[in-house]
Amino acid sequence: MIIDRRQGVGDGDAMVPMPVEVGNVRPLTYGLIGQVLLAPLPVETVQALLEKYPLERHTSYSIDTDQHFLERLSLIRGRGYALEINEAMEGLMGVAVPIYDYAGNTAGVLALGLPATRENDTAFMERTIGNLKLAAAEVSKNLGYSPPADIESEPAEIERTGS
Repeated sequence: MIIDRRQGVGDGDAMVPMPVEVGNVRPLTYGLIGQVLLAPLPVETVQALLEKYPLERHTSYSIDTDQHFLERLSLIRGRGYALEINEAMEGLMGVAVPIYDYAGNTAGVLALGLPATRENDTAFMERTIGNLKLAAAEVSKNLGYSPPADIESEPAEIERTGS
């Protein structure tokens, strides 16, 4: 369920309308937020959810096979954030990071939607992902989470998907 939504004013780029409203409920197999929530779960659990809520194509870039979806979840676990471009809506890209509770469980997701035109601005994307991770880390800290000492503080190389 979407519990908050903010629309920015942009910095010279055309604003892209976000396809979510507060109170929207979507299956966990839809979009970045669901992917971040599903990433730490056992494969069997995710496969059971995929049977109940099959993947849907929203654009020509949408993930439409269970295998590709499971591979995406593995990437999210490895890099600590999700990134998609044009998958939920043409012209929109998104970045999402997990928020952890005191026990290290994913308690929520912090996500940001951007015009897909920002995809190739590497410096902007690295800064954005880093800032989003820092914000999520602060919320997680307020929930009592203490990260393991070997967790990276900076995002790994940006791996693009869906464009």
